[in-house]
Amino acid sequence: KAADATRELLLARAALLLTPDAADQTPRRAHSRKARKARSAGGAGAPTTERLQLAVVLLDRALYSEVGPTGPSDEVVHAHLAECCGALAARPGGSAVDLAELPIVATDWADRRRYHERHAKSRAALAAPLDALPEAALPTLDLGLLGDPTKRGELVELARAGASTTGFFGLAASGGPVPNPDAAVLGAAVAAATTFFALPERRKMQSTAPRARAPRGYSRVRSEAFSILEGRKGPNDSVEKMRMGPPQVDPTSSSPLMAPTPWGEGDEEAHLRTAMDNLYTAIEPVAAAVLDLLGDALDTEDGEGGVTPRLTPGHVSIFSANSYPADGGVRLGAHTDVSLVTLLWQGAQPAPAAGGTGGLEIWVPPADNGAGTEGGCWQRANSPWIVNIGDGLAAASHGKWRSGRHRVDAPPAAARAGEHRAPRLSFAFFANPHPDADMGGGQTFEAWRVERIQECLEVKK
Repeated sequence: KAADATRELLLARAALLLTPDAADQTPRRAHSRKARKARSAGGAGAPTTERLQLAVVLLDRALYSEVGPTGPSDEVVHAHLAECCGALAARPGGSAVDLAELPIVATDWADRRRYHERHAKSRAALAAPLDALPEAALPTLDLGLLGDPTKRGELVELARAGASTTGFFGLAASGGPVPNPDAAVLGAAVAAATTFFALPERRKMQSTAPRARAPRGYSRVRSEAFSILEGRKGPNDSVEKMRMGPPQVDPTSSSPLMAPTPWGEGDEEAHLRTAMDNLYTAIEPVAAAVLDLLGDALDTEDGEGGVTPRLTPGHVSIFSANSYPADGGVRLGAHTDVSLVTLLWQGAQPAPAAGGTGGLEIWVPPADNGAGTEGGCWQRANSPWIVNIGDGLAAASHGKWRSGRHRVDAPPAAARAGEHRAPRLSFAFFANPHPDADMGGGQTFEAWRVERIQECLEVKK
């Protein structure tokens, strides 16, 4: 069955490539620089050899994306590709081409399986079974206690404890002046995001921001690899996102962090915009309160009232709705966030044995994991609301605080083995200050962020 499915897939993709408008219909999975260059050179009038070479590249990607590395052997796939080449060369305007003579096959064929197996091993190494991980014992910051002035010192110490160990703490609000966002506001955002992510991809792509210098709009599944943020080249993440900046931006600002958010024109997009605007506005005071506590903790630790960025008017925080498809493997590679702090809502997470949807996993350093693991270990973070320290606040603390390293795993092994694989939805609020906020040493937040991103791009090269 796998061989038959492979043959049909290859023939269908190859036939698509040789249609007159093939340059416009090329499958979107050709994201690599090599494939884009080949596609631009392989238009409808390109020689058959060039177009067949491009077909091999794209069909190979399609094979391992849709059939998987456990499919037919190299010999069987090679035979199917040769059959495709013969069938396509027999079409009007075609010419006979020996598959083995194509440069992509002659030079790369022997390494193809090793390449895919290497990435499969990389995913497997990152994807320890969720049900094998212990639950992290995180301090919980109850913002409801801010109504009692005598409790502020206790909250500051809790914030410091989380920031200086794992870089994470849970968040609660038992009433008081800074409650968690209203359940109705959160529920409306969940419903609107669920509806939006269920739309056809072509429709969702109307909300993209091409060549944006700040995260804005819709991004497709496997279009990004957040592992680059910690200097690693890993597989692209299995998550799609809709990201927005501040609902109200300064139109006179030249900062890319003030760029507007692109929204499609349909009713579903309008509902999502309203829901995300409302949730953004509801999370703002929570993020501001958290940063105030962390600022007090850092000022007390420094003893000199050092630079501590806060959430002031004109801040450029980014808000992201994240939808993780129901598939296996690591959904979001290990990384730290380019923000001051990040507030994450992931809902109530069922225990792995109950068939949870997979969730946030945090890296616990050796001294704090309580498991005697010399190299540190991954642990599950099950709180509905979680705060993690970002690179910005870690930099402002001059390394005293830890930027929270984390990843998102797939459902536990028991759930993955069943017929039903639950998707996952979360919201992340990346709290950033005003672009001109002082990060220390006269460096603005925008300049610091550009420098941090540039480091990532150098690794990517």
